[in-house]
Amino acid sequence: SWQIMANQIILDQNSPISRELSHGLLINLLQLCGDKLNCLNLGSRNVDDDQLCELIQYCPNLHLLFIHSDKITDQGLSHIAK
Repeated sequence: SWQIMANQIILDQNSPISRELSHGLLINLLQLCGDKLNCLNLGSRNVDDDQLCELIQYCPNLHLLFIHSDKITDQGLSHIAK
């Protein structure tokens, strides 16, 4: 269920979120629990600047972000650093 997946993300914030989750499903989960996250580990998800900004908008208390993606640019990083 959604709540079980959300609780798993909240309890284990340092572990990468499964790459099996589509971008849309990840958005749904972050809408549900993103405000409870201090750390978001996206692992090696290949998201671009716009997708990254979309994901973190649901995480207002975020202090740490882990991601490995060849699609994120300096511009995208400067946008999320604000």
